[in-house]
Amino acid sequence: MKLLDANFIWTEEHSKRIRIKITVQKDLSSEVTLQQTFKVEFEEIYTQCDECKKEFTPHTWKACV
Repeated sequence: MKLLDANFIWTEEHSKRIRIKITVQKDLSSEVTLQQTFKVEFEEIYTQCDECKKEFTPHTWKACV
């Protein structure tokens, strides 16, 4: 399978979504070639690791007994 074309589809600036239109092609036999275009959507999700969550949350306790 080979990638023939990829284009960005416009989304709002702060939507945290990336949309791409992709066209792929695959030769099934010497006489048959399959080509398909489809849209792919990605979403940005920001997360923090557990150590960062503990560091920036003011309601945590640290004790040594």
